[in-house]
Amino acid sequence: MKRFTKPALVVASFSLLLYFILFSPKKQEDSRLITLWKVDVDEVIYTPPQDKKTFSKFLSQKLYFKRDYPNLKAIPFFTVSGENGGEKYLYEGGYNSKNLFRELSVPKTVFLQDATEELKKKFSLSESSPSLEAYHKGKLHKKIYLGIPDRNGKYRYAWSKNEIYKLYGFTARRFTKPIQEFRDKSILYLGEGSISSLVSKTAKEKVFLQQQIQKNGKHKISIWKRGKTDPVRIAPSLGEKLKNSLKKMAINRFPDEDTEGFAIIKELVKAETVLQLEVNLDTSVTYQIKVFPQVELDGNVFSPTIANIKGRFTESPYYTYTKNINSLAKVLGEIKAAKQWTPPIKKANQTKVPKK
Repeated sequence: MKRFTKPALVVASFSLLLYFILFSPKKQEDSRLITLWKVDVDEVIYTPPQDKKTFSKFLSQKLYFKRDYPNLKAIPFFTVSGENGGEKYLYEGGYNSKNLFRELSVPKTVFLQDATEELKKKFSLSESSPSLEAYHKGKLHKKIYLGIPDRNGKYRYAWSKNEIYKLYGFTARRFTKPIQEFRDKSILYLGEGSISSLVSKTAKEKVFLQQQIQKNGKHKISIWKRGKTDPVRIAPSLGEKLKNSLKKMAINRFPDEDTEGFAIIKELVKAETVLQLEVNLDTSVTYQIKVFPQVELDGNVFSPTIANIKGRFTESPYYTYTKNINSLAKVLGEIKAAKQWTPPIKKANQTKVPKK
């Protein structure tokens, strides 16, 4: 019997592996996956469970999610709203809210069965279970009752009308985490846009600033000017400091994160503002931000704040760190006092005469 040497076996094995890599069919999406439906979901309502024993980890507050997308050219916004202690609130939705729409627009499953009473009981599916309602253009597309997770926790059983199926577990798990995780903590989001103009107002002064973007070959140049009637060009470094200060502004505390609730902050925002901002982006989005006198909570100094996305929605009040507001005010003061800036003139390259 012919025997193969070790090197020959290695070469043969490598050749066989290479053949499979080059000529075997590419790995496709799990062939067991079934697309349950395809619909452009623009509103979702979460209803908490009545069966609090089986679903003790689920949020006990009803939530409303909406996608604000008036036309194809408009930047889409997502909102999440609800009620806490008799006070209604609305905030911009964060990534957990956004992903919810994607997951419920084209859900896929590896399990689909007729909804028998036996299966419903086995998987804790009833009208007492937590539920999600998916809407399209004001019409209810699907009401989904959530049951228990499967053995490995990757999926969770769900029921709609005459069908029982599995949804990916992360969709339901979002509703077992703190409610604040559905909200976006950024106050002003530039994204791929740029500031086209900014107006700031305090009791003492007003600043108007505009930015023009000019192309210089492959590069973009930001030209910042202060004032309307007789604009003064300011140093680009001041414009960058302003952008960085605006980006640092964030929601550092929601009223319902602790026991003080919304009632207190609603009283705080009845005071006179200490700062008002209107920021216009080149994406046709306008932020109107009002900042109110500072307050100390649990050893931290906050400024109650309200933001309005013009023509879209107004967020409920929240707290932002006063130190970031002060940092922004300092930059605005520097811009107000800045003198005319003239870009340096580039000297023409001179041919150097070599030394003898």
